Amino acid sequence: MQTLDGCNKVMITASTLLNNSIDEVLEYSRRAERRVMIGPTAGFFPDSLFARGISAIGGSEIRFPELARQRLSTNQGLGESARKFLLTARDYPGLIPMMRKL
Repeated sequence: MQTLDGCNKVMITASTLLNNSIDEVLEYSRRAERRVMIGPTAGFFPDSLFARGISAIGGSEIRFPELARQRLSTNQGLGESARKFLLTARDYPGLIPMMRKL
């Protein structure tokens, strides 16, 4: 992973949270100007990752679950059953401010 040291942009899969390698990846990519976490397991409140230098979180939102099931059962991609999203640290107000609006 030491080759990440020379990269200015790094895409990190959310599986690094599951296999407990996120700290190592963040350390190796500390010089990158942008670090983006992507993947289906990235559906969570990102406050702690933004505080640690992640620039954005990307993933997919299932909008039509039944259509998603049908498409996946026939080996198709999610297509119009889902939409992709990118949440940047700059645009995210934070969990506490969002909860105050409830």
